[in-house]
Amino acid sequence: MNKKLINRIFVSVISVPILILLVYIGKIYYLVFIIIVIGLSLWELLKLTKFPSIFLKISTILIASLSVVSLYYNKFEYVVLLMLLLFSINSIILMLFYKKNFINNLYLGIGAFIYPALSISALVLIREFPKLISVPYNTGWLLGILLFLGIWICDCCAYFFGMAYGKNKIYPSVSPNKSWEGTIAGIFGSLIVYLIAFKFNVINFFNFWDYLAMALITGIFGQLGDFVESKIKRTIDVKDSSNLLMEHGGVLDRFDSLALAAPIFLLYLYLRFVN
Repeated sequence: MNKKLINRIFVSVISVPILILLVYIGKIYYLVFIIIVIGLSLWELLKLTKFPSIFLKISTILIASLSVVSLYYNKFEYVVLLMLLLFSINSIILMLFYKKNFINNLYLGIGAFIYPALSISALVLIREFPKLISVPYNTGWLLGILLFLGIWICDCCAYFFGMAYGKNKIYPSVSPNKSWEGTIAGIFGSLIVYLIAFKFNVINFFNFWDYLAMALITGIFGQLGDFVESKIKRTIDVKDSSNLLMEHGGVLDRFDSLALAAPIFLLYLYLRFVN
């Protein structure tokens, strides 16, 4: 067994049980975990894109963290105010001290606030969703775990089936190893997860069509999220967002699929169940 595979297994064995436990516990513990994930993801993205000024990087992370806390306490209006604050700080600092590439950096700061910060924060709102519709709080951990499982199984099926049978590439200039065969296998893998969940009635307020919607959101938008991050990395010519997780790459590499699938799934939950 090669060293790279050993490192991947080691990180998975350590991280997956911790993640499952945090999703199960929820509340402030899961919130703090997601804030750490967002902070590290933001740092990786801003560092890779050469966003100027350590002060602006730290202020972006702090304001993003406050926004996640605001969402947790249902203070949605604060998120808008915090975004305006971030825009104002970036405008002043960039205009006074970093005039080169002013427009690009200005919108990079706001863009990073939206992705990955707000997009990943949807994971917190999914975990807390039962509070909005008066169902048992622990239902939220089932929603969260199913989303993670759907993404993981989708990725595994897409990777292994694509490696074995993939011939028709989707977007080789961005992700040369991804094929239509692997992508379709990933969607089917996600579908199997949610069909099993339907069989055992894991989410008691879901019907068959809700499970099907969840499978499609996970299988399609999860893989699109992977493409989005791959496009960013190809644009700046790097392989991973960092080497923090060894062979798994960086934190953003591990949450890229969720960064797109989670907000779409949260939107579905709101449209479907919140009156």
